[in-house]
Amino acid sequence: WASHEGAGPWAGYVAAAAEAGMVGALADWFAVTALFRHPLGLPIPHTAIIPTKKDQLGVSLGEFVGENFLSSDVVRQRLRAVGIGSRLGAWLAEPEHADRVTAELAAALRGALTVLRDSDVQAVVGEAITRRADAQEIAPGMGKMLEKIVADGGHKRVVDLVCIRAH
Repeated sequence: WASHEGAGPWAGYVAAAAEAGMVGALADWFAVTALFRHPLGLPIPHTAIIPTKKDQLGVSLGEFVGENFLSSDVVRQRLRAVGIGSRLGAWLAEPEHADRVTAELAAALRGALTVLRDSDVQAVVGEAITRRADAQEIAPGMGKMLEKIVADGGHKRVVDLVCIRAH
């Protein structure tokens, strides 16, 4: 076209760029199509990779995401880097934000108090306290306290009081 119509030398550059663009587009089409199916319906080796290996790809991708983005160390590090506590504190330091949070929490608590039964709350709180108490090692502290009471002679008053009450 360019040589027959008397176009300038720039036409050759445009033609070369157009040809290169077409070659690149065809290569991209083939590569993407080859990932999902056999291009042109031909059973070319190493094509249709995703349908044939989707389970393996899913497992590998899941492991990669879990190890590199969702592990407790990574999440902890990223949360620490974001500084949620300081940001939340700065946000709550503004009176209008603190008032809003207070109002929302009060409304939520009012709603919870109308729905919850006293027996349910007592059971949950009692279990939490019992679990906490069971987890604490109180024997060493009690031993030190009794040692101090005996050293100060306080145990004699306790024995006297028990005898008086028992009589």
